[in-house]
Formats: sequence, C-alpha cells, structure tokens
Amino acid sequence: MYSKFPLKIVVLDLFHEDCWTSHIENDTIKVVSHKIYGNLVRDVIICDYESFKILKKLNDKHRIKNIINVSAYEGKRVLVDMYLSYDNSVLSILNKNNVIILEPTIVYGNEKWFFLAYDFQINKVINDLKNYAKINKISVKDYKPSDNNLNETEMNILKTALDLGYFDRPRKITIKGLANKLKMSEMTVIYYLRTAEKKIIENFLKENAS
Repeated sequence: MYSKFPLKIVVLDLFHEDCWTSHIENDTIKVVSHKIYGNLVRDVIICDYESFKILKKLNDKHRIKNIINVSAYEGKRVLVDMYLSYDNSVLSILNKNNVIILEPTIVYGNEKWFFLAYDFQINKVINDLKNYAKINKISVKDYKPSDNNLNETEMNILKTALDLGYFDRPRKITIKGLANKLKMSEMTVIYYLRTAEKKIIENFLKENAS
C-alpha cells in the first residue's frame, strides 16, 4: 500500500539545559549507540578525555546515573559506557512520537538529532521538545534514498529493518531477528545499518551546508 505522505529527514540542533550534554563546551561527541532498559538508557559515546573528566563530576541532576566503563580509543579520545535516565529525555520524546531515529551528535554543548518522519509528525515533535530544550535550528527535507549512494546491501537491510519494525518504539524485531530473516550474522547487519545511517546523515549535511 502506498502512502500519500512523503518521508522527511529532519535535523534538530538544540540545547538541553542541565543535561550532561550542556556541560561539554569544547568537544564534538559521537554517540555510538544507545539502548533502552526500562527507565534507563545505556549510551556508548566517544569523547576527549577532558570531557570525560567533566562527565565524572555530573550526577542524577544531569541525567547521568552511572558510568560503567571508560577505555582508550585513539589519541586523547576515550570510549565511555554509561547509564542515563530515560524519562523526559530527547530520546524518549522522539520515541513517543514514533519517528525513525538516527544516531545523534553532541557539538560544543548542543545536540544534533537526526530522524526520519512524516510531515504530520514534525510539528508535534517540535512542540513536545520545546518543553525540555531550546531549539536552535530545524532542517527538513524530502528523504530520497537514491540521493544517499546506498549500495544494494545497505538498501535491502535498511528497507527490511524498516518494514519489520526495527525502528519502531518499542521495536518489533531485534537485531538477532533481522539477522535470521536476512540470513546474515548480527555483526554484519549492525555494520550495514550503521554505514547506511552514516551516508544518509553525511549527504543531508553536505546538501544543506550553509
């Protein structure tokens, strides 16, 4: 069945006051992954060691519940594994609105969130977020997979994941279920999902660079 609503790719640049992200003023942080456990979110991020020292001083007020581990990444960069509160987070609001979330980036204290949504969802998402964050900039564009240079494998895995509800909240299928469906290893599916997401984001930013 075809939908009359075009799928959009949305980039939100926002400042979430008192969140841990608002205290990182001199670093660009990559969120590698996040997984929801009830009212907690487990985030794995890549940041400078100086940023990690700031994170260690933060607490519940800034959504940090527990830093599980930190390990060397490359140069002065480290990989931080931590638990955050889920309630009233940007992630929880996006999930509540059932949009398709790509991995965010934190740039000098501002959060950049990337997600796919339909026109009728976008205003509701923005209005909900205004209660928790200051929105600096919003970019919306028609999502055209053909513009993203995705290869056949990436397109197939991304489409299968979307059709089977991998991007839904709660998820309707796990990575293991996707791997079984696609007859691939779990690590292969994760790899191609990540590369597809990266291409979508890079192409969007390139085309909308000011």
